[in-house]
Amino acid sequence: MAHLAKSIPKTRRKPTRDKPSSSSQRGRRAKRVTVLPAAGLQEIHRKLEIAGAVVYICAATLSAQAAVYDTDVALCLRRCVGDEIDRQMEQIDRLLGRERSS
Repeated sequence: MAHLAKSIPKTRRKPTRDKPSSSSQRGRRAKRVTVLPAAGLQEIHRKLEIAGAVVYICAATLSAQAAVYDTDVALCLRRCVGDEIDRQMEQIDRLLGRERSS
């Protein structure tokens, strides 16, 4: 025996809008920027340093093995991962107002 259920119509609500705080913000939303305290940035920098060291160790190990694709993978790790980690650490150093010794 088939059970037929009536569908209950759903009420439609208008989307809520934030009221602009000034006339210059009418018609557009202000961008929200999350600012981390210096201690938070230092913690991220420390974790990136550890990740960079792991990349270096893995790349050195792969280069030493010198199997068919190991040297290519090591180069990819250094250039793609290691270089990006280094760029992010430099950006954090700039935000913290620190000079970087490379």
